[in-house]
Amino acid sequence: MATAMQELDRSYRSELRDNRLGERPVLRALSRAERPGREILGQSAALQTVLTQLDLVAPTDATVLLQGETGTGKELLARALHTLSARHTRSFVTLNCAAIPSGLLESELFGYEKGAFTGALTQRLGRFELANGGTLFLDEIGDLPLDLQPKLLRVLQEHAFERLGSSRTLYTNVRVVAATHRDLLALVHQQQFREDLYYRLHVFPLTVPPLRERREDIPLLVRHFAQQYAHELHKDIGHMPAEAMAALVRYDWPGNVRELQNVIERAVILATNGVLCPQVPEESLVVCRAAAGAPRAQTLDDAMRAHILDALRSTNWVVSGPHGAAVRLGVKRTTLAARMEKLGICRPQMAMA
Repeated sequence: MATAMQELDRSYRSELRDNRLGERPVLRALSRAERPGREILGQSAALQTVLTQLDLVAPTDATVLLQGETGTGKELLARALHTLSARHTRSFVTLNCAAIPSGLLESELFGYEKGAFTGALTQRLGRFELANGGTLFLDEIGDLPLDLQPKLLRVLQEHAFERLGSSRTLYTNVRVVAATHRDLLALVHQQQFREDLYYRLHVFPLTVPPLRERREDIPLLVRHFAQQYAHELHKDIGHMPAEAMAALVRYDWPGNVRELQNVIERAVILATNGVLCPQVPEESLVVCRAAAGAPRAQTLDDAMRAHILDALRSTNWVVSGPHGAAVRLGVKRTTLAARMEKLGICRPQMAMA
């Protein structure tokens, strides 16, 4: 592993050195795939395997379940599935199941009639009607309330549903793409997710690899985001130290592509004299500690915070479930969440934001 990483470092250093006085290494043109809708950057074997499977399933109407950590680009893959399908001329509708209160989620999915409840002054179409003939992307499907799961199962099986406040059955022709960062099978075993719905969604699963498993894609992503934000901020970025790129490649990126994007955006904002010097979060923390002076004596809260952070990192920041940090620490999920809030512990990408 160390030898392979050294080879990567030498490759990036050589590339930057050879291009330092010629074309701009950070802002040079990026290669993109020839097919429409494919703007997913990366040439690693792990990502190419996913894209090959995506090409096979996109022309069909099969339900696709996108699995992977937060920030890996699951919505981008869902949009590619839609664009490469025969439904590309119709609507691509999205719904984040974790972003809407459970009491409103049913009306968002299926719509409602005028007078169905207090405040329903007009008829409203749900996402299944809006996506008729197209694609409906259900993000964070693992957070769908248990009482709504039978209704979703019925739509997937029979393409039929009723609006709230109506007994008239409506039919829809929708291709469903779902995504989750949670282990749905573990939720099934915990009786938090219906087994029949799981198998209905699990027709064609695609697991999106985390960024640490495709490190060779990091330089390409860095150039892309640097070009994007330099254009938006009207900045001229012409050089990036080889050591900075090597540090980016070595970092594990728990927040994946989204975290990398945040780091590059901040680096472009801070860039002076056309030099881009992004810092990974760990390096930034080291600088902050050095600036603060000598370390103080460790308190009980410090020890507890370090212990919780170790457990979270070892589980890739998964809190609940049989392999989550709560089980590893021997506490309830709610207890761990309360202690994280008290100690100011949050995901690295949230801290960057």
